[in-house]
Amino acid sequence: MAVFIEILSLLWQGFCQTLSGIFDALYALLPTAMQLNKLASYFTPTGMVALYFGVPTALVTIIFGIAKRAINKAKAR
Repeated sequence: MAVFIEILSLLWQGFCQTLSGIFDALYALLPTAMQLNKLASYFTPTGMVALYFGVPTALVTIIFGIAKRAINKAKAR
């Protein structure tokens, strides 16, 4: 019976260490994942324009919104 408990104990320790290693790796890679997420936002048309001009994406979005409203008002007249 002691051998069975020892085997289960070793299996449990191995399982816990494996999970610990996976979570440590995910935690270490979190800044890289955030950087990739930021980079992926540039692959939209608005993001490409912002990247070309070197301005924040939010600024280009606002400018596009203002231009769209101006065009709609001009069409309504």
